[in-house]
Amino acid sequence: MEIAKAIAKQTLSNLGFHVDVVAETTGRRADLLVRDESSSYLIEVKEKRDSPADVLNRKECFESDEVYEQVDPLSRDNRISGILRDARKQLTETPKENEAFQLIWFHASGVDSDLKFRQAFATFYGHVDLRAVQPPSAESVPCLYFDYSLAVDMPEIDALILLDKKHIQVCVNEFSHRIEDFRRTQLFRTFDELRGVFDPAQMINEKKCIACRFELPRRDDRKICQALREQTGVLYDSIRLNRYSFSALAKPAKD
Repeated sequence: MEIAKAIAKQTLSNLGFHVDVVAETTGRRADLLVRDESSSYLIEVKEKRDSPADVLNRKECFESDEVYEQVDPLSRDNRISGILRDARKQLTETPKENEAFQLIWFHASGVDSDLKFRQAFATFYGHVDLRAVQPPSAESVPCLYFDYSLAVDMPEIDALILLDKKHIQVCVNEFSHRIEDFRRTQLFRTFDELRGVFDPAQMINEKKCIACRFELPRRDDRKICQALREQTGVLYDSIRLNRYSFSALAKPAKD
């Protein structure tokens, strides 16, 4: 976790922000206090590494000259949900200064960093890909809030910052109590200029994705698709994708 915190501190410092590490106390606190000329931001840094079970499976396959296989859903992840909820709790328990914005920094590390990045995005936004059935379309469409969404449940969190080995992205929470104020901040503008902002309102306005705008339990894909048909006039079907990993981990031949 200290490495993830150091990376977050260095990244934000390189972008021109003043970054302080929040002093540890007897209570739980956020990790970083970030400032610019007009705003301050409390940031809790979380990291998701490879699970011990995955590391052990790879090691056992390596030792037995077998092929390592893994199947992972490209959707909401309960473990990541727990990590983000814990970050929200730490931010809530941290004393605020000058109406600081509250952000979660999620560092996806390890062999499957890109997978964790996508799962964290799906967990925050309830993202699921859909295909149009009536009228039919050959192209899939990203849908926000199709699954349970932490963004909806955490209006006190202004954004989620996602980082993996190649990408960094500020995921805006359009349900934030202070969304319009956050969009005017230097942090938002800085990442927006770097094309590192995902703002649902903008993406929906540009017709790059759609959103489920109704109150309905997110348990039955069929019922959600029917409700979405009433909202959009299009009948969709959900596309539940998995990522399949196959790694040949045979030991090198001996001389």
